[in-house]
Amino acid sequence: MEKDVKLAKQIKSIDSEVLLNDFMEEIRSIQLENHINPLMSTIGTLSKEDLSELAESLIYLTYLKRRMSFSEESVGGPVDVAIITKGDGFIWMKRKHYFDSTLNHSFINNYLKK
Repeated sequence: MEKDVKLAKQIKSIDSEVLLNDFMEEIRSIQLENHINPLMSTIGTLSKEDLSELAESLIYLTYLKRRMSFSEESVGGPVDVAIITKGDGFIWMKRKHYFDSTLNHSFINNYLKK
C-alpha cells in the first residue's frame, strides 16, 4: 500500500506538459520525414499539366470533405483550371461551358471561324 502511495506521488510530480511537447515534436518529425518531405519533393518534379490536375483534385477533395461534414462553408461545382507561366502566359487546361455545345452547333461554327 505504501508503494502505491509513493508511486502515485511520483506520477503526480511528473510534468505532463513537457512529455506532451516532446511527444508532439516527435510526431511532427515523423510526419515531416515520412510524409510531408517526400510529397513536397514529388510535387517539385511534376509537369505543369500534372500540377493542374493536382490542384483540381485538391479542390474536389475539399468539396467532398466539406460536403460530408455538413459545413456551412463549401466549395464545389464545375471547376475551371488554368496554368500561368512566364513563357506561355495564361492557358486554359479545363474550362466549363455555359451551355451544351452539342445543342449549339451554329454558335460553335461561328466561334471557330473567327
